[in-house]
Amino acid sequence: MRAYHYTNCIHQPGDIITAGRDSLTSFSGSKKAFEEALREGHTNGHAIRSEALYVWEDGDFIPRIWPAVPAKYFYEVEIEEADILHRSNLNHYNDGLDAAKKGGPLDDIVAAYWSNAPSSDTKPRIEILVTKARVIRLLLSK
Repeated sequence: MRAYHYTNCIHQPGDIITAGRDSLTSFSGSKKAFEEALREGHTNGHAIRSEALYVWEDGDFIPRIWPAVPAKYFYEVEIEEADILHRSNLNHYNDGLDAAKKGGPLDDIVAAYWSNAPSSDTKPRIEILVTKARVIRLLLSK
């Protein structure tokens, strides 16, 4: 299945890529608080979110936001169904960040993320957490 991934690492077609590091180490404040809530909200939450490569189901929105993306390279990748650890609507993540900033409750948002419930946003942004992906081609670079 085709998916999309952005990164600061340069890759060649055919390269197999995996998660480079756990991003939690670079988070602070409300972002860190919500990420920790997500990890605590699922039996395997810590392992899934710390060890996964994050890819997008649909990359159509990336060119529009590319100048603000903190990455240098945007790739089309191939993923295998067997490598999928979790799939969810990233709009729940944004809702969780907003709630954490306001000091609001996170439990319902965490549950919605892990159950991949529909969000209030009519256009879902599906992130897929995988063990690995194969690079097909470079789409954008800075």
